[in-house]
Amino acid sequence: MSEHVALTRLTGTGSGDGDDECGQGDCPNVYEDSWTALIRRHQASGGNIGRVHIVTRPLSAYLPFEFARCYRYQAQVGEDIRILDVTDRDNPLPSAHDFWMFDRSTVVLMNYAADGTQLNRELYEVDPASFVECRRIAVAESVPFAEYVEG
Repeated sequence: MSEHVALTRLTGTGSGDGDDECGQGDCPNVYEDSWTALIRRHQASGGNIGRVHIVTRPLSAYLPFEFARCYRYQAQVGEDIRILDVTDRDNPLPSAHDFWMFDRSTVVLMNYAADGTQLNRELYEVDPASFVECRRIAVAESVPFAEYVEG
């Protein structure tokens, strides 16, 4: 069984016009794109894909777009998307770096410019124990995406 998890701290940087992370323009074929197909394949093989997105309100113009055009469909096909809103509370992970973790053993750091533009990805080649703990805290302190948007 494999597991992929991402911790994202960005509060959104795009304009909301659709030309950002979800693909070209208005996320064509959002019900079944390459990412949702990957989620389905992982689940079929007993794996799991999830993410925790740390946000503060007010949300940027981009985040409602990302929620409606991407997260909504990705969650429907089985990605475990969780939201950790730290607007009215202390952030339990104030110094956590954005990262992807694969099978609790391989960590890839996501590096961004001040404006939120992704600069690069960097393989973290040291013991991943601190990221495993970060993941545990992020999941424990967050709520499922559907609960967040319906709440």
